Amino acid sequence: MDNEPAIPFSLSPEGEEYEIEQAERGIQYFCPICRQRLDQRRGQVNRDYFAHSQGATDMSCPWRTVAGLHQSICEMEEKAIQRATSKRIRLFLQVEQGRTELALFGSIHPMPQSIG
Repeated sequence: MDNEPAIPFSLSPEGEEYEIEQAERGIQYFCPICRQRLDQRRGQVNRDYFAHSQGATDMSCPWRTVAGLHQSICEMEEKAIQRATSKRIRLFLQVEQGRTELALFGSIHPMPQSIG
């Protein structure tokens, strides 16, 4: 399918989140939004990703378009930040050869509680 969005994660039949790198061939995975079946798209040229199964009939899932997927992911991130109380985020940058690792640390502070 042309211009299909690369869905970043899926749900297993047990409801656990899986990224494409964790997904096993032959296991069915499902969209976290609409619960329709996702296919694993794996190739030699492009990076691997999940996409809605071509046989799925419900076209209303926002993750069927790049814009809908982007908006939904941004909303998920905003909600996660709002729920955060005091968490540490650790980011790692690695040089291409994998010889040097640089660690950056930051904190998400509690969001102020609204009054009323």
